Amino acid sequence: MERMEGERFKLWIDEHGIVHAHFKHDTEDLAGAKKGVEEIKQISGGVRHPVLVDIRRIKKISLDARRYYASEDSIGAHLAVALLAGSTMSRMIGNFFLGVNRPKFPVKLFDDESKAIEWLKKVKDQEA
Repeated sequence: MERMEGERFKLWIDEHGIVHAHFKHDTEDLAGAKKGVEEIKQISGGVRHPVLVDIRRIKKISLDARRYYASEDSIGAHLAVALLAGSTMSRMIGNFFLGVNRPKFPVKLFDDESKAIEWLKKVKDQEA
């Protein structure tokens, strides 16, 4: 497994070609979002992969950061995104992102990591 410790994320690519991105901080702003997308692009070598983003630590994310993560600018970093929530706050942030920001790529919110990985594997297989 390839691993990378970025400023925003702890990252690795698993045996299924899924990028795992675990937030290192509990807040996110636009500058952090841009840095995070660059970190995902860096570990993936510019190849779009399905991405599992662990948002369980997140307590606050700015409107600009949410807009950036949902924008065309971030699409080059991933095929699809599974958001892994665990707390009431992270579920609220995930649901808000899905409902208000309406990303133009497949995104789904999960509480169970294994179900998130299975969904990402299916999305990857459909792209192949």
